[in-house]
Formats: sequence, C-alpha cells, structure tokens
Amino acid sequence: MKKRAVIATGTFVSALVLAGCQQDAKAPEPVRPVLSMVLEPSRTDGTVAVGIVEPQYKTNLAFRVLGRLTGRPVSVGDLVSKGQTVGVIDSTALELAVRSAKAELAKAAKDAGKLQKNFEIPAAHRENFPERIARALKPAREAGLLPSFPFGSDFTDVEQRLIPALQLLQAVQRTPLQLPGLLWQGFLHRPDAADQECLARLGLDRPATLTERAYRALISAALTRSK
Repeated sequence: MKKRAVIATGTFVSALVLAGCQQDAKAPEPVRPVLSMVLEPSRTDGTVAVGIVEPQYKTNLAFRVLGRLTGRPVSVGDLVSKGQTVGVIDSTALELAVRSAKAELAKAAKDAGKLQKNFEIPAAHRENFPERIARALKPAREAGLLPSFPFGSDFTDVEQRLIPALQLLQAVQRTPLQLPGLLWQGFLHRPDAADQECLARLGLDRPATLTERAYRALISAALTRSK
C-alpha cells in the first residue's frame, strides 16, 4: 500500500515538473517597435520674417489674336527690353486667315471691275510676316546700320551692352553642357574697360566669394561672345 502511494506521489510530482518545464519553454511575445521623437526648443541666430516677394514694376501682357502658345523665351525675374519677344504663338491659323482675306479682297475688287480678271497678288507681297521681315533686316543689323533701339530707350549704354550678354547666358542655361566652356573662357579672358563697366553695373567688379567669381567669369565670357 505504501509502495503504491509512493509511486503515485512520484508520478504526480513528475507531472508537475513537466508542466513547469513546458510553461518555462513558452516563447516570449515579440517586442513591437515604436517610432518616437524628442521635441526640443530650437533657437535661431538671425531674424526670421514671413512675407511675399512682389516685383516693383509689373505689366500684364496679352496677345491680340487667339492661338496656341508655342514658346516663352523669358522667365519670371528676367531682364527684358523694349521690342524683345516674351511669348510666341502658333501663327499657322493667322497666316491662313490673312491669305484668305487677301484672296477675298482681290475677288471683290475683280467683281467690282477695279482689277483685271487675271490679276494675281505678286509672290513678294504674299509673305509679309515677321519672320520674313527679320530675315530682310538681318544684314543691316549685323553691319551695325540698324540700332537695337531705333526709337530710343530708357536703358543706359552699359545696360544696353549687358542685355545681349544676359540673353546669351540665359540661352546657354538651357544646354548646361556649354556652361563649363563658357566658365573657362571667362576665367581666361581679361575684361577691357567697357566690360569692367558692365561688371561694375552688376556689382561684380570686386567679387568676394567663389560664387561671385564664377558668375563674373560667365558674364565676362558672355560679353565677349555677344559683341
């Protein structure tokens, strides 16, 4: 009887030990990551101001005819001059309308007996468009016979020399691969008295930083190429 009690007690103790081992072997729950951030007060050394930058002079421009905008050679903040192109629209529809109007006018004149029935508008008078006029005046411009501002301008002589250089620099920015060559040319070029006046107008006669030196070189090379 005692032997059976001892066996039963040993079996019960073994079961408790096994149960305890199984309970200890249970895997712990995974730790969930938590994203946290410590907020600290920050201090600024300078004065911070919030506002909107607006131009001192502003002009609203619009085309006199309808059309699809195909080009905008200038951007916000660019220096523009009188007579400079700031926007281009597709002129195909306008050219067709002009040709149609000329044909209708010629037909009405023929019907009224003011023109002969076999009359045709000469070919030289059918293409009076800005592109043709620009091509016709190009030799005179290149020879210096036609000034950039025939009717005068508010720009000074120095600013008028700067305008084509800045336009050239703006065009080069659309093809960044040309900038290194322009920059190298500017570093090698020694500006003359006229170029020095232009650089002084932009505040680049005495550059203090590396950025100002690079910009001075670009302007100097653009002045040389635009002459």
